[in-house]
Amino acid sequence: MTPKENPSPTSTNKAIYMSIADQNLLEQRRIIEDNIAHEKYQNELIASLKKEIRDLKKANRTLKNEHKLLSAEHKSLSSANTHLKKLLSDTSSKE
Repeated sequence: MTPKENPSPTSTNKAIYMSIADQNLLEQRRIIEDNIAHEKYQNELIASLKKEIRDLKKANRTLKNEHKLLSAEHKSLSSANTHLKKLLSDTSSKE
């Protein structure tokens, strides 16, 4: 029997083609799903890093404010210390 007379080789070729096509589609689908999952992970990571940046900026502002307060307190205490040293020196020189 020749291939024209026997439909089997043609249907076998179709079956093989469809099987390969199905495998290619499944592989493409897997790749797309992997890409979607990776993009979701990246978006979550970006959101997490943005939140961390906001938190660090807030902490930085708090530390700057505390630094200003401590600097002012340091200046005040240094001034008081200088004044006390002068009083002590004056008292010692009067004796």
